[in-house]
Amino acid sequence: MSSFPLIKPLCLIIASISVWICKTSPNPRPKEHEIAVKEAQLVSTKGASIAKYVPVIMLILEALVVQFSHFLHSDLQSYLIANGVTSQPSTQFYIGISIVFIAGFIRYRCYTELGRHFTFEISVLSQHKLITTGPYSIVRHPSYAGSCLCLVGVLVTWGSKRSLVRTLFEELYRDKQLHGMVSAIGLMAIVVVVAWTWSFSIAITILLGRMKKEDELMKREFGNQWIEWKQSVPYKLVPGVY
Repeated sequence: MSSFPLIKPLCLIIASISVWICKTSPNPRPKEHEIAVKEAQLVSTKGASIAKYVPVIMLILEALVVQFSHFLHSDLQSYLIANGVTSQPSTQFYIGISIVFIAGFIRYRCYTELGRHFTFEISVLSQHKLITTGPYSIVRHPSYAGSCLCLVGVLVTWGSKRSLVRTLFEELYRDKQLHGMVSAIGLMAIVVVVAWTWSFSIAITILLGRMKKEDELMKREFGNQWIEWKQSVPYKLVPGVY
């Protein structure tokens, strides 16, 4: 264990909370009588909510493994120590955790700014208002920017040196034989991580397509007010870039 035993587990817990915030709707699904205009969904909102469990569980699992490694089976404990999983994190790890935290903060600010108007469904609620303040005064789709950052941050964290996920991947890449508990936990973790990364990457791609539909819906509903907002906030995701 490093001389700063709580830093890595604490960072991992903070990241798991940030992911949970990113992928959890702040409001319940609106009832039909509350929706003024509803568009067809490009991705299952239920699936998007379920997707949060993989990174959250993996991040918490690594935090527990690092913090309580001395309680683990001797073979697993020796493996983790030998590969530096329980030692001081790398700079890339801190960068990844920071990105995930920023993503969670951006999403949270979107939730608070939109209030009851923030839903995972593409819709306009009754008495809907066009919100152009807070993060929506910087880019038009800051919540999607937060979702993209969340994916990037999680992958940067998992890909950092001495992370549990990267260590297991490197073992398989070098064609080393994983034995006993290491094999069971490692193979299960890798399958889950690969499946999540693939599915979530596709979901992000689809979600980016929602921006066009949302822009069309907002323009249709708010007319000149939306056009003026677009002129003052021309970028969708990244200020000065896109």
